[in-house]
Amino acid sequence: MPEIELDATEAQVYGPIEDGPYDVEDTDVSEVKSGPKANYVSVEMTITDGEHADRKVWNNLPVSGKAAGMFIEFWEKCTGEMLSVGEGAEHLPNTDELIGAQLTAILAMETFEGVDRPAVKRVLSKR
Repeated sequence: MPEIELDATEAQVYGPIEDGPYDVEDTDVSEVKSGPKANYVSVEMTITDGEHADRKVWNNLPVSGKAAGMFIEFWEKCTGEMLSVGEGAEHLPNTDELIGAQLTAILAMETFEGVDRPAVKRVLSKR
């Protein structure tokens, strides 16, 4: 097996995190991705204080289909603006407006594809 040069001087390895509420800030939003059931965006949140400050967690939010309501609720918690739903309710929200939003994320450890990771179970507005 060939050897590789691994520079781990800035590597970060995270262990489990305690279940519970964490103050977070939205720090990035992905482009729309295709999922098995719906298109979605991935919102990167950074824990802002405490023992886990600067640790990142991600929240995948559907932007199509019935589950798009999850994005609409998240949008309202971040911006205070409620997007309409139902017939003819198509929107072009600028996801840059989510960046910098201060929230409380309820996190819980879960196993995904054999890896333990924190999952965003609920998001609360701090406004």
